[in-house]
Amino acid sequence: MNMVVALRSGCLAFLTMFVAGCGGGSDGGSGSSAPTLTAVTLTSLSPESATAGSAAMEITAAGTGFTTSSVVEWNGASLATNYISSSALTATVPAADLATAGTASVTVSGGTTGSASSGVVHFTVNTQTAPVISSLAPSSITAGGAAFQLLVTGTHFTASASVLWNGRAVPTTFDSAAQLTAQITAAQIATAATVPVTVVDDAAEGGTSNPSTFTISSVLPVAAPTITTLAPANATAGGAAFQLLITGTNFSASASVLWNGRAVPTTFDSATRLTAQITAAQIATAASVPVTVFNGASAGGTSNASVFTISAAPPVPTLTTLSPSSLPVNAVPVTLTFTGTHFTPTTLLVINGAIYGATYVSSTKIEFPNFAMNYGAGSQVVFTVQDPASGNVNSNALVLKITPAIPVITSISPATVTVGQGALSLAVTGQYFTATSVVYFNGTAVPTTLNNQGQLIAQLTATDFAAPRTAKITVEDPASGNVASNSVNLTIQALPPISLTSLSPATVPAGNVAFLLTVHRVLDQLSHRVERHESYDHVRVGNHGAGIDHRRSSGERRHGVGDGGQSGEPRRHLLAAHVDHRRAVGRCRLLSNRQRAQRLDDIQDREPPRCRQLVLQSRRHTVLRIDCRAACVCSGFDKQQ
Repeated sequence: MNMVVALRSGCLAFLTMFVAGCGGGSDGGSGSSAPTLTAVTLTSLSPESATAGSAAMEITAAGTGFTTSSVVEWNGASLATNYISSSALTATVPAADLATAGTASVTVSGGTTGSASSGVVHFTVNTQTAPVISSLAPSSITAGGAAFQLLVTGTHFTASASVLWNGRAVPTTFDSAAQLTAQITAAQIATAATVPVTVVDDAAEGGTSNPSTFTISSVLPVAAPTITTLAPANATAGGAAFQLLITGTNFSASASVLWNGRAVPTTFDSATRLTAQITAAQIATAASVPVTVFNGASAGGTSNASVFTISAAPPVPTLTTLSPSSLPVNAVPVTLTFTGTHFTPTTLLVINGAIYGATYVSSTKIEFPNFAMNYGAGSQVVFTVQDPASGNVNSNALVLKITPAIPVITSISPATVTVGQGALSLAVTGQYFTATSVVYFNGTAVPTTLNNQGQLIAQLTATDFAAPRTAKITVEDPASGNVASNSVNLTIQALPPISLTSLSPATVPAGNVAFLLTVHRVLDQLSHRVERHESYDHVRVGNHGAGIDHRRSSGERRHGVGDGGQSGEPRRHLLAAHVDHRRAVGRCRLLSNRQRAQRLDDIQDREPPRCRQLVLQSRRHTVLRIDCRAACVCSGFDKQQ
């Protein structure tokens, strides 16, 4: 460019000399002189570049030879030019010339006849990469406040970026490519004003950002509303419509609650509370919804956002088992145990359509304590579960069956028996007996029938009475779930020892012939009669093997009880039956030997001759071996007498 200017200057000098030489002689003739050509040079532009898309801007041209007629030209087109001095011009570049990236040729012309244009200086329109401001925080303040930090957010910030406050750089901290922090002094906000804030970045091709306005007001601005809490702050997707309570500050009477940016019906409760109506459709699916409050532009604008969480609905609980699965009508209160899936602490139990609380044990187990029976036999109780967390949807159903009452024993007969007792029928009296009820002897089922009086008749064997003990008698019934009744004791007593009270005769002369000795004992008042022969040394009494010692004194033989009084094998005891003349033999066979002996003793007290003979015959050779025929015939004979 300097060479061009030099060439142009040389040519101009040559032309000047040539024209001057042709102007006339030395005599100073009257011919007119040619106009003088003024040399114009353009050395630089400021700024020498801009970002594509910039607004109209002013540039300063520096050079020499400028006059008030000089014009700055942009790619040959004249620009509005202001004369500053012979070395400086300013010109306005329209936005249209800055719309696209490229290089423009800038020159300065003389602007009058005989003037020349300068050389070309290029102006660069760069691609848009300049920093961009999106927001300021705060964006306003009251005049006279204290120093503060200004948070500038945007894009294309670099570590070399600076915040310009009203065109002047302020201390700037690079936080990220999207955030800068500037230090604003109290002096810079001393008076009300509107301050342009920009970001300049020498490393950026575009250089300076768009301006963002910061307002310094002389009047306190209206405080924006703020949200502190939402109640509830969450819901389950698919739930019902509900009221949302918003608490905070600076709510106006015209405030509206915005649900995800859209206004919902709002009730103004106070400056610190609003109530909004949220529909079921607005919580149909899982989402995080921003909730804000809008007071109006002149009343503080929009509040901060508070997030309302809509979570996916948990699965509906299910029932798997119920324990117990049946209960009798007279059952005491019990705890019902349910197993299943997806139980929570809020799971509810539904009994025949009525809702009750349940005891949460785990996600697979809940309990219902003190379940009382209010249902008749044969009825069913239907159970389901539901949970507010899953929309109170009922689960599958389980059924509790109500069975007949558990049997109850009030008494047994006999309640006491003796060791060695034969088989007998035990009568059990009570309540809730059925044809399927079974009597249990010490936990073992025994043959059982139900008689016409509603009693249970249990058949017990002689083995059941082999030793002294207390047996437990209970009743169970399949109809009531085989739940055992109360127990009643059956006492099995040991045989009492023999206690002799008298002998008859008590003395006999020495050398007496064979005679009949009668031995009496207490307790059962049975008389035991034995036959004494001279050749015998011992005689057994009754069932107990009592030994009789023979002692001679004064020519008499006395008989006493020895040590063997309690030995001997117990004999079976059969139920005594009255022996009558018509069925004497049949009934006699139901008697034990002791009972037969008792009957014979009673008969022989009167000692009919024929009966005595039969009795003696029945006892011969075996001690107390009593012939049934003899006992019965004597009984019959006694009646005939």
